[in-house]
Parts: sequence; structure tokens; C-alpha cells
Amino acid sequence: MKKNIFTKPENLLQYYEIQSDDFRMRHTAIWTEVQHYTWVLSLLLGAGPISAIGTPSLDSTQYALLSFMPAFGTIIALMAYLIIKRDFIYYTRADSRLLYIEKKLGVTLEKDFLDDRLARAINDDFDVQNDIKSQLASPPGSIFKPRIRNLILGIFIAYILAGIIETAFFLFLSFKQ
Repeated sequence: MKKNIFTKPENLLQYYEIQSDDFRMRHTAIWTEVQHYTWVLSLLLGAGPISAIGTPSLDSTQYALLSFMPAFGTIIALMAYLIIKRDFIYYTRADSRLLYIEKKLGVTLEKDFLDDRLARAINDDFDVQNDIKSQLASPPGSIFKPRIRNLILGIFIAYILAGIIETAFFLFLSFKQ
């Protein structure tokens, strides 16, 4: 006979500990990735203009070589966007699983204890998969009330656009001469 951890609170608490460790790890990983990618992209996308400004006259070959850094930065920014977007999905899944366990443990029964996150699970029909879908969907009016994850991903979209523009500009200057 299979053991159902959701019937024994002590088993559920052990599973909760594993899930909360996973949740914290994913949160830390996202912030570490954002930090590292922004450093690298700032260097790749900032070095070209600084080099061009610092050198009085560049020839077409030097401009073409300068276009390599922002082009590489654009590729890195696209990778960063996709990786961090995927990590946000895993983070959301971990959050919904924790919320389900907290509901099973009775944390959502105390109305004075509820915050916005716990309030998502007060209904009897709370479902992990539906919660994940609702958390990943853009909220109504998301242009005016963006989620933090959308703002972070927007930074990487800005890096992608900056890299494309900078690459095109350096290539333009290399052909202009």
C-alpha cells in the first residue's frame, strides 16, 4: 500500500521543508543570475561606446571589430532572458506547491494571518496547476501594474534592443568610412 504524505502532518512537514529549500534556492538563483547577467551585459554593451569615444579616430575595420561586443551581448541578453524566464516558471511552481502544503497544514484557516499570497489558497477549490497558470498569466492592466518578474525580463529586452542598435550603429560607421 502506498503511503500518502498528505494524511500525516509529520510527513507533510518533512516534505514542506524540502519544498521550501527548493523555493529559496530558486529565488536565490534568479537574483544571482540577474546580477551576473547585468554585469556582463553592462560590460559588453558599454565597452564599445567607451572605446569609440576614447579613441579620436577609428577606421572601418576598428568599427567592425567594435560591433562584435554588442552583437555578442545581444546573444547573451537573449539567453539571459530565456533562462531567467524559465527560472521564474520553476519558482512559480515551487511557490504554488508550498501554498498547497500550507493549506493542507491549516495555515490558511487563520484569517488574521493571511497575506496576499496565502489568500490565494483560501478557496476549497484551490488547485496547484490553476494557481501556476494564474500566476504566470499577465495580470489585468499589467502595463500599469507590472509584476517584478515582468520588469526584470523587460530589462533583458532592453539589453537586447540596445545590443541590436549598438551593433547596427558600429556596422553603419564601418561601412560609412
